[in-house]
Amino acid sequence: MTEKQFNLVVEPWIPVRYRDGRIEEVSLEELFSQGKEIQEICAEVATISAALLRLSLAIAYSAYRSPLPDGDLELFSRDDWEEAWEEPDALVDRVTEYLEAHQESFWLFHPQRPFMQVADLRTAKDSHDSIAKLIADVPDGHRFMTLRDREGESRVSFAEAAQWLVHVHAWDTSGIKSGAVGDPRVKGGKGYPIGTGWVGQLGFVFIEGKSFIETLLRNLIPHDAYAELGIPLEYPFPHKDLPPWEREADTERQRGSDTVEPEPAGVIELYTWQSRRVRLIPEGNEVTGVLLSQGDKITPQNRNLIEPMSLWRYSDPQTKKLGYHTYMPKMHDPSRALWRGLNALLIGMSDTVKGKGGADVPQYLPAAVLAWNSVLVFEGSVSLEEYTPVRAIGIEYGAQSASYGHLYDDRVVLPGVLFAEDQGEHRALVKKVLSVTDEVVTALAHFAGNIVRASAQHVDPETVKTAEARERELCYFMLDRSFRQWLLGLNEDLDEQRARWRQELEKTVRERKTMLSDGASQRAFIGTETMSLGSALFFLERATNTALSAFSAKEERVDG
Repeated sequence: MTEKQFNLVVEPWIPVRYRDGRIEEVSLEELFSQGKEIQEICAEVATISAALLRLSLAIAYSAYRSPLPDGDLELFSRDDWEEAWEEPDALVDRVTEYLEAHQESFWLFHPQRPFMQVADLRTAKDSHDSIAKLIADVPDGHRFMTLRDREGESRVSFAEAAQWLVHVHAWDTSGIKSGAVGDPRVKGGKGYPIGTGWVGQLGFVFIEGKSFIETLLRNLIPHDAYAELGIPLEYPFPHKDLPPWEREADTERQRGSDTVEPEPAGVIELYTWQSRRVRLIPEGNEVTGVLLSQGDKITPQNRNLIEPMSLWRYSDPQTKKLGYHTYMPKMHDPSRALWRGLNALLIGMSDTVKGKGGADVPQYLPAAVLAWNSVLVFEGSVSLEEYTPVRAIGIEYGAQSASYGHLYDDRVVLPGVLFAEDQGEHRALVKKVLSVTDEVVTALAHFAGNIVRASAQHVDPETVKTAEARERELCYFMLDRSFRQWLLGLNEDLDEQRARWRQELEKTVRERKTMLSDGASQRAFIGTETMSLGSALFFLERATNTALSAFSAKEERVDG
């Protein structure tokens, strides 16, 4: 990199959708200055949008970070948040001033400090890979479910290369990378696995606002609000919490010790964690190659204490291994809609499990950004009548996390009452509905399995499992749209909502019972020694009646 090229502050490179429907690419400066007119970042792949959102949040936090005369540090505060909520231009002006002051640090190509790269990164053979190495839908050049032509795999614009550069730090696969000269971890010219990019290890969630600026503010947690969130959250080393463009330039080595991975100092570092060492290879006004090596390793155990944008689950194996209560990210399951995991999304809805020493601990912890929005609803900044979209994005990786498997991208729109601390009866109803729904779906799945059992004397257990899994998937598919609509009615009378969902489940049972019975073979009517269609119907009726009777029980309040 011999000259400066493509400054990300002023050059358009971030794909956005405006509130009027237009889709364009904007610069970092325009992203914020036009943030009230921009609806969202809408990149080619949802994981790019997630990585760019975290970059934007890091920039916003950094803009409010400044030293005080007494040696203390000014950080983004409740007063700053309230001022920006009332007048978004206060945030825009602060960030614009910051970007102008640090514009020199945002050159995609620079002789000494290219953005999120290492200028002199090289291998012993001075080799590099095709730019396809960075592109998630053609990893390592293997065409899979991609709309790119061959040329699109071999060269990309500076703008697109910048998007994939931010993406690779957040979501890159694990596996062997190019061995960088000077990295003591390299053996035989190879950089051995240190895990995926940081965001790829999370159950990533965030709140969507009515505009990009509102999305920022709904996910920006003031440092002096941590004590109000009702979940553990710390800011360990605010003085050291710097984005990569403000601290000493990264080298081919891991930051800190060569043998001990660095500890994140705060949210700014986490939102811009440099999981890889990268050098883009330009050719003319395009990028054709990349050198990709291992960067800073980070592990997920108990990062709920610092990472605000992930769901968390209690891990008994990790607790036994480490000797203290340990939470791990609750990863998204591509086979499950987001609404099926509302117990993990909202404060006060998680069951407890037995932890170390027999102590009761929450099975799930919500993301801090969701807890922050509960504070906003409770204090009246966000109305009880307002609907809040929660979006989840993730990747299910392949074997050893060395390849991309499935992309997860789902959102659920929640009424304000589910965030309000003093509206526990609404969360209690949702919790009961989720539980009863799963019992009913399980009963229908067993019914499908029992029909298979009744159809032959000797049935492969895997055939039964397949039939049950297929029925479970189909039932949840049938209920998906109805449940999302049902959630939107929670601002109405709860007794009516309870009855409405019971009717929806009864309808589903009738439809699937008829469909499965009509499709049963003649042999199923006769049955075997252990099962017949008549027995299967009896078991189904008993199970579903028991499950649905729960709607007659008195609701228990779920406190925030």
